[in-house]
Order: sequence, then C-alpha cells, then structure tokens
Amino acid sequence: MTAGITVDCNTSCCSGGVNRIFLAKLEDIDTVTRAADDAISAITMQVGAVFYEIVPLEFTSNFNQSVTVENNNVTNDITLDFTIPCVDDTVRERLQEILNCCCGMAIIVELTSGYTIGVIAQTDGNLDLKFGKVKPRSMEFTSGAALSDPNQIIVTLGAFSNKLAVEFEPGTTGVPT
Repeated sequence: MTAGITVDCNTSCCSGGVNRIFLAKLEDIDTVTRAADDAISAITMQVGAVFYEIVPLEFTSNFNQSVTVENNNVTNDITLDFTIPCVDDTVRERLQEILNCCCGMAIIVELTSGYTIGVIAQTDGNLDLKFGKVKPRSMEFTSGAALSDPNQIIVTLGAFSNKLAVEFEPGTTGVPT
C-alpha cells in the first residue's frame, strides 16, 4: 500500500455504462508506451493498421472484472458484453472478423464517465502489459419475437489475467478520439 482511497461522489467517474469500444488485432500493434503512473500514454500501430470503433446499443454494454484470490494466486476474469442492433451483412462480416481473431485482440473501452481503460495482451515480450489474450467467448443472435423487437447480436469478449485493466491517459497517442 502506498496511499489511501478517497471517494468523491460528486465526480462523473461514478456513473456507469460503456460509450464506445475500440478493437484491434494484437499483431497490428507495434509498441505501447507507459507513463510513470503505469497508465498507457501512447500506442503505435503497424503501418496501415487501426483500431476499429464499435458504438454499442445504448444501455446494453458492460465491462466487468471479476477478481479471485486462491492460494495467493490472483485471477482476473475480464469480460466485455455489448449488443449490436439491426444486423445486416456488413455487421455480420465485421463480427465474423472478430471471431477469426484467434491470435487475440486489444480492447479499449471508453466509459460514459469519460474514463478509458484497456486490455492488451503481451505478445512476444514486445508489449509491456500483463494480460492474457482477449478472444471472443460468445455471440448470440436473436430476431426477437415481435415485429417491434430488434434483430440483434449480443457479443461477449473475454480474457484471463493476473492484473486489473490499465488506465489510458487522456489524449493517449494512437487511441481514437
């Protein structure tokens, strides 16, 4: 322990919800730069590679970290659930690309509070982050029962780690804004 924790309930960081999600293939990330406080301050992508933005259906996304400690071993089960409404061929193709990311993905999650966190696996010792590879866990398509029900896909991505997700500094280079 190096300091205590003070909670200021008047700040916007208390509000929940996911605003935007950014995904990239791990092999598309060249380097990650860390600040003195261990937050990510820059991401350099391979030439031509980018993070792809997903704006989920409002009030349907959840970023969760479930930490357990057993025999002095820490396990963090990280999941990101989000819903994509109005599925068409373009959406289906993008989701198929996510399913095909067998080598893992990097996820950046922008919460509605403006706080940004990320999960990026370590690849070949190049990226100085402590996460397992983020991979698809499930995709569930539903047409809805009534005409007024949306046709949508609920996507779950996940990773196992021994660390909590890392914070991104505001204005992090290489992260979409």
